[in-house]
Amino acid sequence: MRVPLNKWLVNVDIALYCPRGAGVHLPDTYLAEDGCFVDARHSRLGAVGILNVELPLGGSGIQYRFSLFHNPKALPPVVIPPGAFAGHPRFDGSKPAK
Repeated sequence: MRVPLNKWLVNVDIALYCPRGAGVHLPDTYLAEDGCFVDARHSRLGAVGILNVELPLGGSGIQYRFSLFHNPKALPPVVIPPGAFAGHPRFDGSKPAK
C-alpha cells in the first residue's frame, strides 16, 4: 500500500515548504534538510501537481483528485498563471496545512 504525498497536507508542508530544523526531530530524520521550495534550488519548477486516481470500494466509479502546490521561489517565466487549473485546490506554503 502506498500513501499519496497529499493524503495529509502536513506531508506536503514538510516535503516542499518546511525549513530545516523546524519542529522536534532526530538529526537524521526528514526535518534534517530543507523542503524543496525553501530556497532557490528548484526555482525552474513552477509547481508540483498531484493527481490521485481512486476506485473506492462500493463507490460509483473512478474518482480523480488534483492538487497544485506552487513554488514561491519560482522564476517568473515558470510561475503557474492564476487562472490555470481553475477549480482545483492550490497551495503555496503560506498557511500551515490542516
